[in-house]
Amino acid sequence: MSRYTLPPISQLNARLARNNARVAKLLDLLPERVDALIAALEREDWREVQELSEYFARFGLTYDLPHLHRPAQALCEGLQRRQSNSFNLCRHVLHLIGAYGRLRSQATV
Repeated sequence: MSRYTLPPISQLNARLARNNARVAKLLDLLPERVDALIAALEREDWREVQELSEYFARFGLTYDLPHLHRPAQALCEGLQRRQSNSFNLCRHVLHLIGAYGRLRSQATV
């Protein structure tokens, strides 16, 4: 007999359902964050681009989404290094948007 007891399945199911609902709600908020990121990039508002890329990096890290975390982190690092090459920054943004699109398509399957 094990000295460890597992919680009842119903409790695990309820917790999973709450977590899934929370993640789904956060995914619903991502489109406006992506739009804000694009608008900030067009305005060359690097502070806002930095804040939004940090948001995406934290989101990807928190919810174990490395394909979202990695491009967001690369964008953060590019901004922190003060890369003057806007092509590289735009490339990072495009990778981030692509990762977001794949995440959305997987979430709706």
